Amino acid sequence: MSDAERTTPEPTAERNTPEAIPVAKASKLRRRDARLKNQPASVEAAESISQLPTGIEEAEVLPKAIGLLQFANARVQELHSMMKAVKSTTGVRTASQSLPRHMRRRAVSHNCKRLPVRLRAAALREIEKSKNGEKNASRRQKRRPSNLRSTFAERKRRVGWLETHLWHAKRMHMKEMWGYRVAQSPCDKGRRAAFRASARGCMMVDSSYYTCVELCGSQESICQAMAPFTHVSCGPTVKAAQYLSGRLEGSVCLFKRGAYPHGAYGPVRFLWKSLDSQGVPPPAKRSAAHGAGDSRCLWLWLHPSYFKDVVEELTASCSDVNVSLSSLKEELCRFSFLGPVSTPLLKSVLDCCQSTSLPTCTDSSECEWWSDCSGWEDVADSNRLTWHEYTVYPPRSVVGLVVCDPRLALPDKRKSLSRISSDSPESEAPSEILVQDLPDNLCSSPLWSSSTRQQVRDTKLTEQQFNRRRAVFRQSPEEVSEDSLTSSLVPLLLCRHSQGPGWDLILPAGWAMAFWVSLVYHGARTGGLEEIRQYSLEVGQPFFPHDSIDSVPGIGHAHSQAIEAEQKYLRRPPQKRLSFPQLAVVCPFSLGWAGILPGSGSDDSSSGFYLLRNGRLLRQLERLVLSFGAKGASRSLQATSRVQQISTFKELAMSEARSFVPVYLETSGRGVFRHGATISLPTHGDLKPAVTVKSSGPVQPKLSGSSAVQVPCISDSTKVVVRASQEPCRTTAGFVTNGVHSLGCGKGIATGFCSLQLLVAWLSVLHESKASKAVVLLRNRSSYQYRFAELKVIVNSSV
Repeated sequence: MSDAERTTPEPTAERNTPEAIPVAKASKLRRRDARLKNQPASVEAAESISQLPTGIEEAEVLPKAIGLLQFANARVQELHSMMKAVKSTTGVRTASQSLPRHMRRRAVSHNCKRLPVRLRAAALREIEKSKNGEKNASRRQKRRPSNLRSTFAERKRRVGWLETHLWHAKRMHMKEMWGYRVAQSPCDKGRRAAFRASARGCMMVDSSYYTCVELCGSQESICQAMAPFTHVSCGPTVKAAQYLSGRLEGSVCLFKRGAYPHGAYGPVRFLWKSLDSQGVPPPAKRSAAHGAGDSRCLWLWLHPSYFKDVVEELTASCSDVNVSLSSLKEELCRFSFLGPVSTPLLKSVLDCCQSTSLPTCTDSSECEWWSDCSGWEDVADSNRLTWHEYTVYPPRSVVGLVVCDPRLALPDKRKSLSRISSDSPESEAPSEILVQDLPDNLCSSPLWSSSTRQQVRDTKLTEQQFNRRRAVFRQSPEEVSEDSLTSSLVPLLLCRHSQGPGWDLILPAGWAMAFWVSLVYHGARTGGLEEIRQYSLEVGQPFFPHDSIDSVPGIGHAHSQAIEAEQKYLRRPPQKRLSFPQLAVVCPFSLGWAGILPGSGSDDSSSGFYLLRNGRLLRQLERLVLSFGAKGASRSLQATSRVQQISTFKELAMSEARSFVPVYLETSGRGVFRHGATISLPTHGDLKPAVTVKSSGPVQPKLSGSSAVQVPCISDSTKVVVRASQEPCRTTAGFVTNGVHSLGCGKGIATGFCSLQLLVAWLSVLHESKASKAVVLLRNRSSYQYRFAELKVIVNSSV
């Protein structure tokens, strides 16, 4: 073969055509085109150069030379921006910071001549400016007591503080509510410990944000002034005979003037000044100290959420009947004690004084208030003996005591409630004790006198004085004078709770921290609003104002809660949000009370509906619901009269068409239901598996996208939220306002409200299906699954 034949043939144009490119490289080019689909032209050109096919030279694409002037003119704006960014500085820079980095030092000298000449003028101006300014106070100076008091006084101007605020702020989560900084829950997250304390021990909560209002005048005038704000159907009012003697503390719901059943404010506690058997405040010698011109006095404990509105209306009502109204906002404190060991704990802390050990107070100014109340010695001794004699007290009973300074018995280390709980008489079955069995003057106390309260606050020993006396007492008790031990005497009132073991302690202002620390050292566990709400849920009661659906504070709280839930929903990415149209959720964030009423729309209107507070009707409805759980002969007897009762309630529901009934729910199986869960009515087919086996319940079918509708947001009308336009497969009768897994019964529990009309229709379905339990269906907003729960009617609602 010749040399000409052995030479390699020249490449032809066919080798550079796209058809000649291999299949792997062709797929690579297609991926490149997809990647550069939305890129600018400059990026595409650069990528095309780097991804040239084999055989194409770069010289055919790139220019051999560029013009410098043309290139600079085309990028003059970019060069200008770059130079401006390099020369400009972000933030304020001092003269020392303007130095080059190799000339900077960690500590700058005060001598300006160490800087370059161009920076000395700026450095001199900085020095002159620093001389005129005030020097920041050191931490040691800030922590001085005088400076701390001034700082705290400045911070309390915007929002109110309780006397125990500093103690709570170091140990609990605080939140601004109703014009106060209120403790929410402890930082230790001890939910189980709080439950054990309220179930087997003692839990203490500072309720001093409740404000006391005093009404003084004749008994008829006070009852006449309070009549437009209360109603007899809600329970005994202030003019009930059982409360006029002052032995019991009452509770009633307040409404707007003449607006019953609409316009509810909320529950209020009231207490009359005590009377003896002759109808004269005991003892007669203290009439001058308590005001001889005022025949009776009534205390009202108002929640801060409606305090201003109620006081304005009460002032106008009292002026018409010649009744004086005064606020005791900074004169009284109130503690709440929950648990069966509350009584033994209070008996161990409250050291009642004896008349034989009282000082003469002739020359001492520390006990002037006791010398003025010369008729209280016998009453104090009688109340002290009664307090230690009785172990169980009737509900709502009131005890007046005069105790010594609780700091005298302050232990060195915190005690445990194990010894007290083992000897607690309340853990056993309580004996039957009536109010008539207690002495007449047990509820009498010098705390009713405004001058006494002021003197008790002014004559309190300071911490420095008390520590000196306690040191002397521990070293040589026989050398301590009698005045040193009993000079600080404190009158107080104890009010028994209406439901469950527990007390409320009413103190004069200025003594809250002394009693609080002493009670904590004796074993009481502290809690906040979350612990009270958890306790209310465990005992089957709604909590005010969080669970009040028709009151003025409850509507405001529900609105703020809906805004918070909506903002949390909008902060999540769209792909992580719940699909409310598919879940058939009509009201994603608020509770559509007005929408579930028969003949109403789906929009959430807070006007028109109200809570049924008629005690007689609620008791009849409770008995009718409980009849489905009866067994044997009682069940057959109740079933015969059940039809008549249901027909009677149907007629009643027509007149109370826009009313809601408070209910308590317990799950039959699995499931924990939170705020906003729907309470739905079961059908005849749903009730059969619920009676025979523990069924999971029906499932809500997933709706299509055509059921979606856009509505404006609650917080921002410019934004929209998608919700469902179709109703769920089961009729919604109400909503859950609070729910949690109960530590007492080991299942999910909840409180809520149901429409009275739909509740009566549900009773008819239960009767026709011959159900053995009064069950309903519950479903969370985030779930398709319905679950069965047993329903009970709450009669004595606290909202």
